[in-house]
Amino acid sequence: MVHFITQQDADFFFEMEKFPEDDKVYQFPNSGEKLILSFTSADNRENFLFDIYRGSFRITKAVYQNRVRNAYILRRNEGPD
Repeated sequence: MVHFITQQDADFFFEMEKFPEDDKVYQFPNSGEKLILSFTSADNRENFLFDIYRGSFRITKAVYQNRVRNAYILRRNEGPD
């Protein structure tokens, strides 16, 4: 069964203040690699993931994606081609 969230809920989660789960310093992913960063809400009730994927053929291409509850994509940005 496929579950969806409403646009209103997606906007609410996107605007919610998020805090990193750790204090590590990360390096931008190499060509063809993906980096996933974990964040939590101020009340620790919601978990968020921020995905960074770097293209394997065009190394200048990158995809940034913000997710909530591991599955629901809140925003996705691809750039540059």
